Amino acid sequence: MIFNPIVAVLTKTYSPKILVGIGSAIAVSAPLFSTQVHTFQMFLVSFAMVLSIGVSFCYFPPLVAGWQWLPDRKGLVTGIILGAFGLGSFIFSLISIAVVNPHNASPTVLAPNGSMFFDATVAARVPLLLYVLAGTWAILAIPAVLLIRNKPNNHVAQTVTAITNEELTFGEGIKEHQLHLLLAMDMCSIFTFIYMASVYKTIGIQIGGLDDYTLTVIGSLGGLANGVSRMVWG
Repeated sequence: MIFNPIVAVLTKTYSPKILVGIGSAIAVSAPLFSTQVHTFQMFLVSFAMVLSIGVSFCYFPPLVAGWQWLPDRKGLVTGIILGAFGLGSFIFSLISIAVVNPHNASPTVLAPNGSMFFDATVAARVPLLLYVLAGTWAILAIPAVLLIRNKPNNHVAQTVTAITNEELTFGEGIKEHQLHLLLAMDMCSIFTFIYMASVYKTIGIQIGGLDDYTLTVIGSLGGLANGVSRMVWG
């Protein structure tokens, strides 16, 4: 999401169709490139970093387009779009375990640091999962790119200006008290959530003794709660 501010600026010049098209292409390419890497460090670059860039291009433009079409229901539009974004983990967590670990195998490989990993049988299905993700995302992206568009005779900058009430330079923006407050809120909430979403399976397996399927269901329910809560506060 580090590219979100950059994409927000680009929405003033480029249509959401172009930005979402670029983001979708980058996001779909991430798992495809990742099937060709052989080290964890390269996987972080090809999947985590490349995918985050693609997601950033697909995150803000739909919000701006929705605000244009429903200017009096910005909260509802934001809640629905971000809620659907949050629900993605609910759906794809279940898809992932169905592809990679359909028999609910337990991790059996002990690393020197005490961490447990799945054996080669489970690991060998990861490339298949990456292809499934790329294909599924492409199917979802095609109608999204075709259907999204700005409201006629309503420039994006008008919507953004109406929300911010004034145009600020970058230097002025980073001095705003509201920005500092939002960053503090992120540090106290979003970063904690992202950390827990990254390690909950490790904790559940090593400390709780839970199987992979149970932990996946727990994580999916967390994604469901995440999506629904976004709709509510939106």
